[in-house]
Amino acid sequence: MISIGCDHGGYELKEIIRKSLEEKGIEYRDYLLWYMNLINTSHNGG
Repeated sequence: MISIGCDHGGYELKEIIRKSLEEKGIEYRDYLLWYMNLINTSHNGG
């Protein structure tokens, strides 16, 4: 498994990399999405 993530300055490049990994069937974890889900869950009381 590959871990990917970025700040606001690298978002576009991260998306290119993420799509390439998906096309090749390579497993990855996008820590930006994981972090955003964590924040959204904690704000929703969950």
